[in-house]
This record gives sequence, structure tokens and C-alpha cells, in this order.
Amino acid sequence: MRAIHPVKWQNGLRNDLMKSLTKASRINSVTQVIQYMYNGMTVVEACREEVMTRSSFFYMVENNPEAISEIQDVNNANKQNQLRLILLSKTEVFVKCIEAS
Repeated sequence: MRAIHPVKWQNGLRNDLMKSLTKASRINSVTQVIQYMYNGMTVVEACREEVMTRSSFFYMVENNPEAISEIQDVNNANKQNQLRLILLSKTEVFVKCIEAS
């Protein structure tokens, strides 16, 4: 068995770490673009705001379906919670109106 030189091993580890950090950073950018889109921006506007090319955005979406699915699940859960709060407040107003009459 051949020993790996410590410097080469460290460089390989450093490269793997940098690749992981880069991917995480890109996924964070995609998350932000998707958030902008949920708030009404077009993909062009959202990518421009995040300083990300559309091709990079679509590449990340296409090649990281599990991350995109998680982002969408979180956004959907947030929307459901917002709707629950709106319905709850409307119900309270409705009940007060009935009680007042």
C-alpha cells in the first residue's frame, strides 16, 4: 500500500472543502432567487438581484433536486402558516361582529 504525502492529502481535503462551500453558497443564492420569485419577481429580475446568471440558476435547480424540494417545502409551509394566521384573525373579527349585533 502506497502512503499519501501529507501535503497532497491536505490539498485534496482543502479542495473538497472548497467545493462543498462553493456548492452551499450557490444553493443559498438559488434559495434567495426562489424567495424573490415567491415575492413576485420574474426569474430574470431575481437572478439580476442576486447577481447570478439564469443559466447558473437553472443548472443548480436541475442538478440539485433534493435541495430545491426542501426550499419549496419550507416556502409552502410558510405560506400555509401565513394563511392560517389570516384566517384566524378574520374569524376573530367575524365573531366580534356577530357578538356586537
